Amino acid sequence: MNLEEALATIGPQLARQALTHPSREAACHYQRLEFLGDAVLGAVISAWLYDNCPDHDEGRMSWLKAWLVREETLASIANDLDLDKHITLGTGAENAGDQKRPSILADVLEAVIGALFVSGGWNQAKAAVEQWFGPYLSRAKHNKVSRDSKSLLQERLQQQGKGFHYLLKDQQGPDHEKLFWVELWIEGKPVAVGQGKSKKEAEQKAAAQALKDGI
Repeated sequence: MNLEEALATIGPQLARQALTHPSREAACHYQRLEFLGDAVLGAVISAWLYDNCPDHDEGRMSWLKAWLVREETLASIANDLDLDKHITLGTGAENAGDQKRPSILADVLEAVIGALFVSGGWNQAKAAVEQWFGPYLSRAKHNKVSRDSKSLLQERLQQQGKGFHYLLKDQQGPDHEKLFWVELWIEGKPVAVGQGKSKKEAEQKAAAQALKDGI
């Protein structure tokens, strides 16, 4: 379904809520639906990856899920749907062009997915997500996504305004067979550990574990 069909399906009240930014100072805006849509989107993507990527292990699927639900992907899909033309904002935010901000586009797309779930349940939301995300799902299935875990995690943490660093915890073995253990710290707390034959590999493993854990 296209966006107009989706909005017609969920009805005027839910559509208005899903498309209204908090800057409008309306009684109902999209944040509650966004919260629900984020969870529904994650579940749909996880189920799709499980069903369609039998050769991908858990770590690869976790990485692909993070890539598929990141702000950049959602904003790109929202642009393809011309979602910005339907968003209602407060006067100041509208004059500033906030309807084209990637973070707002991503939030509203999740809100629309949440509204589809409320109005028609799992199958309706699933059908819309699989159609809208189709080109990205195809890339995931055919291993045409090559960005590494560190880059993806760094992008996510920068969007969230969170500080992070990698700390070498240990190294063992002779030079030709050395193993490294690296700890990932976010906001002053250790969140994941990676092991590898180089510090870079260990950092990648730590970042992949953090993405798997939903950081």
